[in-house]
Amino acid sequence: MILVVAGDVTADQVREALQKRARGLAPQPEAQLLAPPDLQPQAASVSLDIPIPDRTQTAIVWGHAGALRRAMPTSTPPR
Repeated sequence: MILVVAGDVTADQVREALQKRARGLAPQPEAQLLAPPDLQPQAASVSLDIPIPDRTQTAIVWGHAGALRRAMPTSTPPR
């Protein structure tokens, strides 16, 4: 499972909330941990416009495949 959380919360708050809600779930011994992919920084930005007729709302998604890791100190820029 991949979980993405955005907003005015800390990692500890999210972890606590998930652990509270996951209590009582049976462990799955056949489940295996996956290593995170080693993504290389993008060489250039990419823009894609997709017209959708009869839509009154727009969804914008930004993404970045970079080398930034959660464990990096804030003073260390990604490579």
